[in-house]
Amino acid sequence: MANYKIMHFSIILPIAYMLLLFFLCSLPDTNTSQNTLTNIPSMLQNLLHLPAFGGLAILWLFSLRYFALSSRASQQIAVIVSISYGGLLELVQIWVPGRFASLGDFLFNCLGVLLFMTFYLKIIPYLIPLSGFKKKWAP
Repeated sequence: MANYKIMHFSIILPIAYMLLLFFLCSLPDTNTSQNTLTNIPSMLQNLLHLPAFGGLAILWLFSLRYFALSSRASQQIAVIVSISYGGLLELVQIWVPGRFASLGDFLFNCLGVLLFMTFYLKIIPYLIPLSGFKKKWAP
């Protein structure tokens, strides 16, 4: 029963993060509106898509470990949900004043998901044993 509660609780964080991304993508970008995001240069805004959607994929991966899924299935679901949500948010921006759907932004979303998942799954496992080695053998 406790695992069932953890399972339901574990999806709160990625869903809350998705709501935050929805809020940020729904902010109007008109000449009269002044918010923090309108002051960020557009190239930096594009680069922020990488950690925003890469982080979403990692949150889903952490959340899905509490479900009775294989590691591969969890990874695939995290990637599919994150990329799909990135596409959905780009479409939502069609109806936001001063915003528009952008294939470039969607590609940055996808790149962020794939880079973060690759880093987490392929590089981090090699760094963890190395850090353990340093702790054990460091003077």
